[in-house]
Amino acid sequence: MRPNEREAERMSFGVGQSIRGLESANLLNWQAASDDPSFVYRFWLRRPRYMIIVVEGEGGESLDPKLYVDRGNGFEESTAVSLKYAGSSIYSITVLEPRKVKGIRFDPCSNSRKRFKYWAELAWTDGDRDQCLIEARQRLDGAAQLYKVTLDGKGEKKTKRRSSKFIAEHYASVLRLAESTAPALDVSLLRDGPFISFVVPVHNTPARYLAAAVPRKCLLRVH
Repeated sequence: MRPNEREAERMSFGVGQSIRGLESANLLNWQAASDDPSFVYRFWLRRPRYMIIVVEGEGGESLDPKLYVDRGNGFEESTAVSLKYAGSSIYSITVLEPRKVKGIRFDPCSNSRKRFKYWAELAWTDGDRDQCLIEARQRLDGAAQLYKVTLDGKGEKKTKRRSSKFIAEHYASVLRLAESTAPALDVSLLRDGPFISFVVPVHNTPARYLAAAVPRKCLLRVH
């Protein structure tokens, strides 16, 4: 997204913005190009006190927005905030002191090809926040539901990434578990060719992703 001059002035100093899995028709209208589209804001020298986000599904389409916060260890699914959504929505986000947040990520939806309006602005003072809220309502012609979101501003000590040795040990334990819990092999499956097992460690993964990962005509069994 290329911000207009006013947006560029507010976001250029110490703030970086990137997008993923999105296509834009203009500065306000967007379309998801994947199942995991996101707007990402990174903070370095200046960490905002407020963030205002506008989102509205095109033609009344339902969205399921989520908010992620990087406090030093990246964006984690376990700490994601599922936001309420009621058509035209404005989110007024407050970051509490000491404002050690390193980044904020906004995922508008979890389905590809969704079309929606999106606009976001950062603010460092109460006056700027109030002005952003006025502008946000103008973007949606004045009719919108306002949601207030408060984020813990404490930072986190960066945790050390697990070594490749630990990963290898974990994978070996998964294989042992699969061998001990797998059902008895039906020998008739070997008549038309080799029998191949796929062992994929997962955690709370939606079924559609599992189905896409396994070739057709294969038996999918989840333990």
